[in-house]
Amino acid sequence: MLKTKALSRGKNTIEIGMFDPSSRMCSHCGYIYDDLKLSERTWTCPRCNITHDREWNAAINIKRFGLIKTGVPTDGGKLTPVDTIASTISLLEKEGIRQVKWLKQEAPRF
Repeated sequence: MLKTKALSRGKNTIEIGMFDPSSRMCSHCGYIYDDLKLSERTWTCPRCNITHDREWNAAINIKRFGLIKTGVPTDGGKLTPVDTIASTISLLEKEGIRQVKWLKQEAPRF
């Protein structure tokens, strides 16, 4: 229905993967919180100690996933480590690979 409405108004839609970790992934450092329960509305990232509202964090990640999928660089023209890890995880999940032990995360630069 969303696609139909968008097309009728001359707008584009971008689909992200159904299993992209939008709520579970820290939008700041890229940590994936696998044990997130549906009842948890907020969670604190054990890696960077930032507390996330589940819905707000998902919205940030969904935007990033969509931009990555279209090849549009995010935040200042470069893909950040979080963007890179998100796109890699999405591609691997499409191939049926669920655990990524070898993927390393750069420390954020301030």
